[in-house]
Amino acid sequence: MTTQVTRNEMTQNDRYIYSQSRAAHILGVKEVEFVYVCGNSQVLIGLFNDSVYLTEQDFKVSYAEERKARANGFKVTKMVKDDHSYSVRNEVKNTVYEVKCKADFITCTCPDYEISSQVFYSKKVACKHVYGVLGELGYTSLASYLKGNIYQIAL
Repeated sequence: MTTQVTRNEMTQNDRYIYSQSRAAHILGVKEVEFVYVCGNSQVLIGLFNDSVYLTEQDFKVSYAEERKARANGFKVTKMVKDDHSYSVRNEVKNTVYEVKCKADFITCTCPDYEISSQVFYSKKVACKHVYGVLGELGYTSLASYLKGNIYQIAL
């Protein structure tokens, strides 16, 4: 049985980001023993025979990269009702979510997007479904999409 050790002031939203399963995905291991967010902007991840320190920023960047990697293999279909809406199907899990592209953000109907937007207090977040649409549109990141749209709006 594993336990997660966290700082006392950690919120439920922090626990969503710094979970053991997310740390395991980030490090590419099957399981981690604990995740501890230190007071010095570092995250200690306990493995069963070792431990790893990451900065909180590196953890969040790795978190986004891991999501991006998991977006491969989705079936992305442009919806007929709207030029800026897409249906994203995960055929392995048999789930479908709607992704809407706006000039200054992209939304998704999945629970991960909803929680992430609350955690980061922003609609400028990307779940794996958003990354699937971005890839289909030829963008490598949410930042490149937003930058491209800001440029187009300025014209």
